[in-house]
Parts: sequence; C-alpha cells; structure tokens
Amino acid sequence: MGFNLLGALAGAAQGFALGGPAGAVAGGIGGGALGSGDPISSTGNADNGLLSGWETDVLAQQDAMNRQMAYFQLAVQKQANQFNMMTEEKSELQREQNALREVAMEQRKADISITREFIRSIG
Repeated sequence: MGFNLLGALAGAAQGFALGGPAGAVAGGIGGGALGSGDPISSTGNADNGLLSGWETDVLAQQDAMNRQMAYFQLAVQKQANQFNMMTEEKSELQREQNALREVAMEQRKADISITREFIRSIG
C-alpha cells in the first residue's frame, strides 16, 4: 500500500476545515498513508495501534507474573510435601518407641512377678 496523494489532499482539506493547521497535518498524513482523509479516524487508527501494542505488553507482563506465581506455588508445594514426609516419619518412629516401651513395661511386670514367686518359694 503506497502513499495516496489524492487521499492526502482530501484529508488535509477536511482536517483543516475541522481542526485548523494541526487537523490538516493529521488529515493529510491519514489520507495519504491510511487511505482515510478523516483526521478523527486517522488519529483513532493511530491510537488503536498504540493501544494494541500497550495491551500486548501488559498481557506479556501478566503472563510472566503468572509463570512466576506457578513456580512459587510449586516450590511451596514441594516444601509442604517434604515437611509432611518428615512429620509422618517422626510419627512412625514415636509409635515404634511407644510399642517398645510397652513391651519393656510388660517384661518388667513379668520379671517382678517371677522375682516375687522366687522369694515366696525360698521363704
């Protein structure tokens, strides 16, 4: 798409009528480059292009923050899993200690009763 001289002239004339010299410049550029002599639509097209670029940048930043949040959540989940495994292992060790303690107590009771029987049999 090349530069449209007639569109530039028509746009400059319409732009001058609507907005003076600045409107003539905008209308001429818009008419020649974009095919529309209307300075308002020329400005709107330029604004739309700038807005589209800005939105793309904002969305890229949002995607980067989402990725960073996902990495953070994975790290927190890994830490929670490690803590849970350690707690489960500690609980299992405590259960084993309790079972050994109960067996030792029963053995002591048996030893005491045997000792009492032995003392009765002697005396």
